Amino acid sequence: MTAAALTDEERARAAAVETFIVWYEDRFAFGADRDPAFAVGYFLTRAEADAEAARRGGSTDFPAGKFDGYEVTGRGTLLEAHEAGHFTVEDVRRALAAR
Repeated sequence: MTAAALTDEERARAAAVETFIVWYEDRFAFGADRDPAFAVGYFLTRAEADAEAARRGGSTDFPAGKFDGYEVTGRGTLLEAHEAGHFTVEDVRRALAAR
């Protein structure tokens, strides 16, 4: 059985929850050899996103530290991330219940 869609109240609450995105961008190759940038993951806290970027070898203090293409660059909302397919209905409900 699939979970029912988010209620209007859940959608409104999820629209107010900020998310952080870890991106990878190829900073080594040039021109046509450069791989396209992509989102590695979506996280509910900046600390979780920073930890993931660091785990992958990126620096959370770019440009001061070494940098290999991973960084926390984007913020959005839990609702936007859900609608883009990055969080399931159950994920959203768990996040909302934890708040």
